[in-house]
Amino acid sequence: MLALDHLGVADQVSAIAPAQSACNFATSAGRTIGTWPVGQFVQRYGQPTVAIGRSDLHGILRDAVSAPVVTGAEVTGYTEHDEGVSLHFADGTSEDGDLLIGADGVRSAVRAQLLGPQPPDYTGYIAWRGHAELSPEEFPPGTFQALFGPGTRFTYYDIAPGVVHWMSVADGPAGGRDEGTPEQTLDMLRARHAGWADPMVRRILDATVPESILRGDVLDRKPDPVWGRGRVTLLGDAAHAMSFNIGQGACQAIEDGLVLAGHLVSGAGVPGPCAPTRPNAGSAPARCRCWRTASACSAPCRTRPPSGCATGSWP
Repeated sequence: MLALDHLGVADQVSAIAPAQSACNFATSAGRTIGTWPVGQFVQRYGQPTVAIGRSDLHGILRDAVSAPVVTGAEVTGYTEHDEGVSLHFADGTSEDGDLLIGADGVRSAVRAQLLGPQPPDYTGYIAWRGHAELSPEEFPPGTFQALFGPGTRFTYYDIAPGVVHWMSVADGPAGGRDEGTPEQTLDMLRARHAGWADPMVRRILDATVPESILRGDVLDRKPDPVWGRGRVTLLGDAAHAMSFNIGQGACQAIEDGLVLAGHLVSGAGVPGPCAPTRPNAGSAPARCRCWRTASACSAPCRTRPPSGCATGSWP
């Protein structure tokens, strides 16, 4: 939020995104693990902790930009030359610029050419994501709850008035697909979390449109010491992909953009090789810490009870 405030869009985000007062963590049986009083961040930092849907945030940022934004363009590679960089697209067209910032996600085409085609790492678990429509009377605004069971977990929080985002996470092999209809997928998730102590889990699943459920393998990458060369650099997941466990993927990308913009503004033009192609002394260790923290926080999902231990006896 501090970064968004710097960009002049914090008020627009706050108009949609519910402010969280606490992040609560418990087992599927209802035992409290801990509470993170994020509501105190307002006094400490001047901005609240919020959750917002990615499409809503994209819309706010797009409306704040005066330059044209083109979507749906598939990047296939780039060519660096003395005058700048040419970016090539799948439809055969190209665009020229002084430098190239690859912000094209965990499977970045820019990264593949810059650093090599190594695939991202599979974390060992899959996330099913969906949205439920629940009124403020049914779901208190600003609620965040993460529930941990044996080899699975369920997390939920609201991202707009009346809209609850949820994730059901479970261990499993990569590359799988759900068989059957979306309604059968939703029934599978109901069965997975049947008997969990928190009644909100079933309420949320029952309020979910089956066709809205998305399944995806959870990926990340170990941090690289350098993520730029010459006139080409990377940003966000293309540079330092991390799992969702600490909710910092998009946040770190926004901060990357501010740091990179600061380098560009403070520099005299765009020299070649350009200065901002290397992470500064403050940003690289911070990204590495975030990756390590996100990886460590994933351990409870990958932890199963000892052989012979009934699922229901997990505390």
